[in-house]
Amino acid sequence: GNGGGRTGGHGSAGGGDGWGSEQLPGGVKGQVYIEELQWCMDDKQCLKYIEGIEGSAKPLLNLERKLVEFSRTYMFALNYERETAEKLKNFATHFAQETKAGYSDSAYKAALCHTLNILESKVWASLKDVYATEDMRAKAKMESMTQANCSGLGIPKDFLDIDFGEAVDKFKTLDQVKSPVLKLFRLQDIQEKTLDAIRKGRKQASMTVFGSITTDAGPVGMDELLPIFLMIICKAGVADLVTSFKFVKYFSYDIGSSQFGDFLISLCESCVKYLT
Repeated sequence: GNGGGRTGGHGSAGGGDGWGSEQLPGGVKGQVYIEELQWCMDDKQCLKYIEGIEGSAKPLLNLERKLVEFSRTYMFALNYERETAEKLKNFATHFAQETKAGYSDSAYKAALCHTLNILESKVWASLKDVYATEDMRAKAKMESMTQANCSGLGIPKDFLDIDFGEAVDKFKTLDQVKSPVLKLFRLQDIQEKTLDAIRKGRKQASMTVFGSITTDAGPVGMDELLPIFLMIICKAGVADLVTSFKFVKYFSYDIGSSQFGDFLISLCESCVKYLT
């Protein structure tokens, strides 16, 4: 089968805790997200869904042919991620349009997940080649900042005592998930753990200062979160930070996404800018 050996790896990609413990969006829409995430984890499930679409056999053959050709011939160039991402979207759109059932969003999404499952290692390797220098530069900067105890980041004093260990540990596992969709999902989990730690820390701070929890300082803004997220990234010391970010930004599309996607992408973008 196509990359059958690799898709098995997706199930275990979530590390020890599997992916069930990550924050899942709730509700009916959550069901759709979960299905899409499962397609990214297990290509067999994805293909099973595709084969259940009326008149999908020939369009699937056409799609497979395009994927094989892309894999063999496509050359990546710096700053061409958007064009490449569009190309893969077109493959999926054409598939959905060619089915007898006609275009539907779920046929498109399933074809897009299958496309990613087949091509993600090719795309990842190509991006890694293109961004090798930036990755090294970011890693060096992370190391020097960690040695300086992240003192130049301007982290608010009352946040310095907060324990962000859980978020740091989770960030270290980012390379365990291969799919760009699942990487974004993991990043959302890290963001959630970071915000939890901040809330917990604020609560303790307000208790020690005022003796009661009367002061909840409201939502955490980007300007508070950015230096903290940077510190977490530096402590985690991810080797392929720039590659990982480009991969997630351009190739996770809106598969299984939650409402935090855009905020998170711009948060990561600011971190990458700072480190490169």
